[in-house]
Amino acid sequence: MIPASLSLRRPVRIDLSLFSRPAPAPRVQTPSPVAGLISQIIEINPSATSDFLARFGESALREYLAHLQTGQEPRGRTSTWVRSSGRPAIVTRAAKHD
Repeated sequence: MIPASLSLRRPVRIDLSLFSRPAPAPRVQTPSPVAGLISQIIEINPSATSDFLARFGESALREYLAHLQTGQEPRGRTSTWVRSSGRPAIVTRAAKHD
């Protein structure tokens, strides 16, 4: 037999929304700096492919982009581009003599 105190109870509704986690915000993919550099380079130099440019690091792409942008400026005394890293512009090899 069911006790009278249990039969008189009403169903209870518990609001669990206070304990639920908010839905995660959708992930928006931000373009990587390298992808942005590649697209800027291709805009100036359409013969360069993204597959080829993806082989280089971010610093090399930045240097190449700066070189391309300088090449678009009018030539003259104010137009200068300084090669970074101390790398020579022309490399030669000497033949070995026996």
